[in-house]
Order: sequence, then C-alpha cells, then structure tokens
Amino acid sequence: MSSQQAVEQEVDAVFGPDVRRTVTVHSSGAVSIVVRAARVVVIDGTAAGDEWGFSIDPDDASAFAGHAETTSSLAEALRSAHDAVNS
Repeated sequence: MSSQQAVEQEVDAVFGPDVRRTVTVHSSGAVSIVVRAARVVVIDGTAAGDEWGFSIDPDDASAFAGHAETTSSLAEALRSAHDAVNS
C-alpha cells in the first residue's frame, strides 16, 4: 500500500495537520488509522489498498467485528468519516 508518510499526509489533507492520529503501516502492507477529532475514527485498509473500513466511536464489543462502513479507497474512507464526524 502506501508509506506511513503518504497516509499521514492524506489524513492531514482531510482532517487538518493538528488532528491527533495514530497511523500504523503493518509489515503485511495493511494500514490502521485512529483519528481523534471531535469523535474517534478508526480506519483499516487492506495491503492492496482496495478495501477500507471505518467506524465512528466504536465500542469495545465491536472492536473485532469489522466495520459497518466500507469503501474502495483511503481518500473515500477519510472523506466519509470526516463527513460523519462533522454532521
């Protein structure tokens, strides 16, 4: 997928450079992102970068149940999550 720096730049472009976030690019190429804006956003992507899931304020019980929302790109996942946080 992308480098950590590239993913962080995409997060910054949507949520702003001052938002608290954790970006992890796993050795497999999968990506995990946690953004702490007005709410908590969790985004996970496949190594191929063609499937992204996101959740807003997930509870502990659903942490390993997958994401309710999915998209085909990181950009779309970030925009959709941003819109959900700000609605």
